[in-house]
Amino acid sequence: ETIAEKPSFRRALLETRCLVPLNGFFEYIWDSETTNWLAWFTPQDGRLLVAAGIWNPWRAPDGSTVESFAIVTRDPPESISRVGHDRSPVFLQPDAWDPWLDPGQHDAAALQRVLTRVDPVTFTVERTTPPPRPKRKRKAAADPLPLAPEAEPE
Repeated sequence: ETIAEKPSFRRALLETRCLVPLNGFFEYIWDSETTNWLAWFTPQDGRLLVAAGIWNPWRAPDGSTVESFAIVTRDPPESISRVGHDRSPVFLQPDAWDPWLDPGQHDAAALQRVLTRVDPVTFTVERTTPPPRPKRKRKAAADPLPLAPEAEPE
């Protein structure tokens, strides 16, 4: 809904669109501020889905070029919202793939109309446990930071 308005996505919407094939997707579902679970959404009919995506090259701190992508999202269908998630990938109907990928199309309004050609799909949901997050050892704010490597003991 806001992809054409956000500066971080507008250029990619107009210039670098892609399709992302998926057989399912994961989303975190929050039951409370501290409790969450991982939901694996798959199409009930088992078919491969194709999501609208955008991609963008960017320069990493080491100077290399990284090409990354994002999946375009929308309000979810009922089979996703009923479990408590508020977004869903935009799964395009096959007849919308070519218009979405058309390199000559630079009209944001026309592209947003293509995003309304959503593939109707009903999802099954499998509840899984999120993997444990790795614990990071952090320095306390009062700990001094070393200015030089420590010398090896003799």
